[in-house]
Amino acid sequence: MKLRIAFLHAVNEMDVQWYKPLSFGYLKAYLEKYGGNDFEMEYLEDPEKAENYDIIGISATSQCYDIAIGLAGRIKKACPSKVIILGGHHISALPGTLAKEIDIGVVGEGEATLLELARAFRRHGPNCDPGILKDIHGIIYHDSGKIVATVPRAPLQPLDSLPFPFRGQDDPVYLLSSRGCPFQCVFCSSRAFWGNTRFFSAEYVISEIEELLERNPAVRELAIWDDLFIAHKERFRRFCSLMLEKGLHEKVRVNFSLRADLVDVELCDLLRKLGVKQVGFGAESGSDRVLALLNKQTSVERNQRTIDLLRSYGFTVNCSFIVGSPTETEDEVRSTYEFILQNIMADKIDPAIPVNIMMAIPGTGIWEYAVGKGLVDPASIEWGRLSLFASYRHSNSGSFRQWVELRRQNRSIYLAEDTLPQERLYELMEYYENLISRLERLSALEAENAVLKAGVRGKGLLMKSFGIAKDLARKLAGRN
Repeated sequence: MKLRIAFLHAVNEMDVQWYKPLSFGYLKAYLEKYGGNDFEMEYLEDPEKAENYDIIGISATSQCYDIAIGLAGRIKKACPSKVIILGGHHISALPGTLAKEIDIGVVGEGEATLLELARAFRRHGPNCDPGILKDIHGIIYHDSGKIVATVPRAPLQPLDSLPFPFRGQDDPVYLLSSRGCPFQCVFCSSRAFWGNTRFFSAEYVISEIEELLERNPAVRELAIWDDLFIAHKERFRRFCSLMLEKGLHEKVRVNFSLRADLVDVELCDLLRKLGVKQVGFGAESGSDRVLALLNKQTSVERNQRTIDLLRSYGFTVNCSFIVGSPTETEDEVRSTYEFILQNIMADKIDPAIPVNIMMAIPGTGIWEYAVGKGLVDPASIEWGRLSLFASYRHSNSGSFRQWVELRRQNRSIYLAEDTLPQERLYELMEYYENLISRLERLSALEAENAVLKAGVRGKGLLMKSFGIAKDLARKLAGRN
């Protein structure tokens, strides 16, 4: 009889919503490739059905950790014998926070660790006997009231040994071609989770794209959701060569994030050959002091030159920004928004710009700063207070004002109260966001006029084109 494993994803429905995680697909595919027919793993939408499984896996970020604990508690109450395993960025960054409702935490990437746990449970039955767990690398568990950590698990090498992730028929079509990022921006937890950056080979990535297109021939756009797809320049050149050689650039348009200081003429030439139409990068701030604080290793002038170069090639440019960094001032926030407005009005960046509020996420330099300053206490924090930092454009809030009210109700952590009170930041943001929204509407009207000039007539079609233009702007911003 197969060991049945369920996968639950803890999410805050009002917060930023991205794609369904590929982590489930990688875990399932790895079990199927290396575990034979002994295991069965399914993505579980309804926690009430957990009783039908032997092992319950939960994935959670820090901002959703309280939700994960709640899920685990309800499952344990209904089915006390179920083994609950937690994976993801939170428990990897803060293993000492393993809640009593959760039996085991997986630290770092989970494919090999889950397989080893599953084999142990297959042999001994699903239980948390320390004698069974102590030799499994890369986990934490409870033993006599203490949290015990085993030997860290070495990162998977080479990544090409991984099977392509499982994808359900209705799953969003996107891919990951690397794990980690070679840069160390202070607000990003990627490096802390993945360790040193590792890459799938260009050949592997091309094969995965071919498989995706074979299974989904209607797909015309494909997001590569790496932290930084172009980080390995030689690999990127090889990827482009293979895309062109196989004619894949004529079948699907890929999009991915860039980095300002890696953009040059050669890169733009390659992007054009691939048929790329829109690009994006994290510009983050209109202040050089704040950029240095964030360890971005760039400048406002460099960001502007990158935007100018990309626009000269005809690419639609999407940038993201962050305000509310520790010690940031009102003048610096104004500089950021003025940078945005100037580029929108010059038709250099798309007006659907996401502006986020800095948040302290475990595993980042900003988290260490916040803990050191007493702004957060890992021993007593309500983890949900780390949510609602991503732009209202990426949430389910519907409007900026509703998003702000949700932040107030949530008591979302804020890090710059000493230099820029949060309520004053909200006032500044609302003022500038209203200006940006007007420019966004003007951009949509321009798209409408272009349609009319092309020969579209009739009120119904006019209104339809207006709606399409607005939806397109939102979608482009959402891919950044």
